[in-house]
Amino acid sequence: MSAAVSVALIVAAFILFACILAGLWRAVAGPTIEDRLTAFVLLGAGGAALFIVLAAIADLPALRDVAIVVVGLATIVAVVFTRRSVR
Repeated sequence: MSAAVSVALIVAAFILFACILAGLWRAVAGPTIEDRLTAFVLLGAGGAALFIVLAAIADLPALRDVAIVVVGLATIVAVVFTRRSVR
């Protein structure tokens, strides 16, 4: 991997980490349930993207599997959250 690609991946990882921090803040601060649900979806997508970028940086293909699990868990959380609010 070239140096330019490595730098771009590291910058992307920092940007994704900032998005995850913003999602955590929104999940804690709320104020509505819809805000928290949106934050969980953001955390799932951002977390999966961060794991994929980290897999490319560290050359660890297992992190791609972790990204798939994170997306699956985020989907389950969103479904449970919406089912709970319907009732």
